[in-house]
Amino acid sequence: MTIIILSAYDYSEIEAEAREAGVDEFIAKSLFRSRLTATLKNIIEGKPNKEANIETAENGKEAVEKFANAPSGFYDLIFMDIHMPVMNGYEATAAIRSHRKYREKQIPIIAMTANAFAEDVVMAKNAGMKEHIAKPLEMNRLCEIMQRYL
Repeated sequence: MTIIILSAYDYSEIEAEAREAGVDEFIAKSLFRSRLTATLKNIIEGKPNKEANIETAENGKEAVEKFANAPSGFYDLIFMDIHMPVMNGYEATAAIRSHRKYREKQIPIIAMTANAFAEDVVMAKNAGMKEHIAKPLEMNRLCEIMQRYL
């Protein structure tokens, strides 16, 4: 019997104990069909879980701080909301792009916003974002972007 834990919480503290108890895989919420499919495929094929580690930030300032405090090369891709409290996505992108760690490894920053007009795409690109994806998200477009940059 295969056991998969679906959780909205960080499971890193209990992962070793859970695996000893027989848990095969973990999936963090939000549950995407693609993540579930990939996890099940990996179990069937006997491959280890290659699930991406995902971090979130409540606002742009926190996103910049997480980036600045992480080891160099820690992040592979950043999805940046445009409308955030404290520091918006354009400001946060500029702060990240000016950081020395960004100059060492230019991590793609992707705008993720409800603003879908042509001028919003131009503003995102002018701010240094590589791509623009509108909300509600189109899963095919999201997967295409992730495959391009990961």
